Amino acid sequence: MTIVVAETSGLRMRVSYVPGSYPASNAGGESPLYFGPNGRPLFGLLHPAHGERRADFGIVICNPFGYEATCAYRGVRLIATELAALGVHVLRFDYSGSGDSEDLAPDCDQISAWREDIVAAAGELRRLTGVSRVRLLGLRLGFLLAALAAAECPAVEGLIAVMPVIEGAIAQPAAHLAACHMVHRGSGHSKAPT
Repeated sequence: MTIVVAETSGLRMRVSYVPGSYPASNAGGESPLYFGPNGRPLFGLLHPAHGERRADFGIVICNPFGYEATCAYRGVRLIATELAALGVHVLRFDYSGSGDSEDLAPDCDQISAWREDIVAAAGELRRLTGVSRVRLLGLRLGFLLAALAAAECPAVEGLIAVMPVIEGAIAQPAAHLAACHMVHRGSGHSKAPT
């Protein structure tokens, strides 16, 4: 089965999946790391670009949350590995209070903390790889968080939605914010994502 996941700046990515196959550990050269604000380290995996052609941007993958993140883990890793093979630096990470990242305080505003985590991840990707531009690839709730974070991070030049949540208390304002952000950044898009 071949799935076209995204088309970005002339790069078309095709992901082939054979049931039962999975890349060997560190097959794509992923490097584990901790980054982020003091007292709240975030765990991430950097997939450095290693294709013949190098993109002049990097991608931060903004995961869904909870059970959806568990179900998407293999697919997200495969997307990151394939993008790296196409010459794109990719950083995937665990939000505060999830995975191998530091826990959140019980009274903490999770949405604000996760938005800050995405901004920190974009900064870390730029610091580690030298790219000046970042695109955020968000899956489900991760897209809404990415849209909120993009407004605070001037290095973000694009958003990629994968099955975004389109209903709920923060969905409509986040979609509007994403559209305004892309127009403001001069991407040429004038409509809100559908």
